[in-house]
Amino acid sequence: MKIFFYKLMERVPLFVKVNAAAVAVALVSLSQAEAQLLIPIDNGSFTTGSGEMAGELTLLTGSSSMGPQQVGTSGWYGLANSTTATVIVPVAGIRPGITVNSAGAPGVASIDYDLGASLGGLVGLETPEATLWQPLVGQSLLANTTYTFSVDVNAGSLLDVSALSSRGFGIGLTTGSSATGIGTYFADSLSSPGLLDISLLSGTDQRLSLTFTTGASVPLGDLGVAIFAGRGSQALELSLLTNYTIDNAQLSAVPEPHVFILIGFGLLVILKGHRLARAFSSKREDALA
Repeated sequence: MKIFFYKLMERVPLFVKVNAAAVAVALVSLSQAEAQLLIPIDNGSFTTGSGEMAGELTLLTGSSSMGPQQVGTSGWYGLANSTTATVIVPVAGIRPGITVNSAGAPGVASIDYDLGASLGGLVGLETPEATLWQPLVGQSLLANTTYTFSVDVNAGSLLDVSALSSRGFGIGLTTGSSATGIGTYFADSLSSPGLLDISLLSGTDQRLSLTFTTGASVPLGDLGVAIFAGRGSQALELSLLTNYTIDNAQLSAVPEPHVFILIGFGLLVILKGHRLARAFSSKREDALA
């Protein structure tokens, strides 16, 4: 096969080879540029552009958990837990809450820890957890595709990836997401911090991005995007209880380029160019005769 290819290439004029190579490069660039798909996230910037109402979910004093609830009519859902320790105690001091498009911070969402009273007997237990997610109905994971989920986050100070992970803050994609449950995490920044990237925007605003590539087989179910804080088994410390402001959630998918199809198309271009060159040469000879 290689010998045949080399002999074929020897018979192709140089200008045809150059043109075919240029076409092949252009096709690769074009395929990569147009392959990127921005998956829509309702209210992705947490604004009220579509008439969404501001919403707030706050764990009540003395309660240990709050089940899934939609935050206003924003299209985002939230839940919170005071602690996941074995011994559940009434929580008066720390009540994680989730707010979307509040009057004090329009256009953004936040995960807040209302300290209220002192830490008291909670020291040593696990950090309270709050999660904000959105099911992307009708969207599912695609095989052999690179996904990037990113959000702008402001923790009041500049934090690196390891600092965010140590606080249990992160983002992820899930499958089987719905209004009543986050679903199952397929990839998240806490389990795979090596996939996480953070960059400075301005002031204390930073861009957090999670990028991963699926394989040939992926789970079924609706895709979901999740933003969480306090997830994991961090021992409760005052330094971990940061309020996180979140904005501009975006999700993109880029299928892997079909290299073999492009190569085959390139060969067709070469062969077609060779035939055209021969036809042109033959007509020129006839005209000169």
